[in-house]
Amino acid sequence: MSQLGTSVRSELRFFTFWLFNGTLARDVLLGDAYLSAIKHDFYASDWEQLFAIWSNNLELDDAGVVVNSAHATRRAAQFIRSHLDPNFTPDPPFDEWEIELH
Repeated sequence: MSQLGTSVRSELRFFTFWLFNGTLARDVLLGDAYLSAIKHDFYASDWEQLFAIWSNNLELDDAGVVVNSAHATRRAAQFIRSHLDPNFTPDPPFDEWEIELH
């Protein structure tokens, strides 16, 4: 049986830590004000979509090492901001493959 590589597990741990620590992509989320909002305004389907966007954007090299953690995190942060701020539009807009649930 195979498992996620150490690199992917590490990135998932860091992404989750930054998300709930209020330090996720602060330039996109404008600080940590999002933290209170996501605790109260996010539904299960929003969490599902957030992690789908993050994981769909994650890329690995041939050795299974994550090569674009910052990009995947930024796209996830753009989803949060677009959910909480109706005047914010992700740039570029999300493609279908980014929001696909597996």
